[in-house]
Amino acid sequence: MEISVLRLGQIGTNCYIFRREGGYKCGVVDPGDQGEQVARWLVDKGLEAQGVLLTHGHFDHILGIPGLREEWPDLPVYCHPLDVPQALTERDMGRTWPTVASFANLRPLAGGQKLTLAGLAFRVLHTPGHTPGSVVFQARDALFTGDTLF
Repeated sequence: MEISVLRLGQIGTNCYIFRREGGYKCGVVDPGDQGEQVARWLVDKGLEAQGVLLTHGHFDHILGIPGLREEWPDLPVYCHPLDVPQALTERDMGRTWPTVASFANLRPLAGGQKLTLAGLAFRVLHTPGHTPGSVVFQARDALFTGDTLF
């Protein structure tokens, strides 16, 4: 597996791009708040996004989704249901932000679930604490933890 890291936005959120060795299909973990930049980076590298994995639903991890969807309109977004509120917006850090609920094509995650994205197998580990729906994604010997270790 090849993993690239992009540090994004005012908070410096780590966005991870993963793909099979030498493959062009990829997945995005936590696209931060600069989705257009991530999409340009992927296109420049000849990569095609197959889906977005969210470690949790905080604004600094999800606001890049619309920018990615400009390039891939039907891109699925995987998130634990406990981080998908009923409200479409929330207040955090003195501002109003969209929530995960405002995005279409959401796919629910559950602890222990196995999923395949971009030809790679993942196991979902539910790790509540940072948020009720925080998850860690395990693929081979890699763990995508989001803010679980924050």
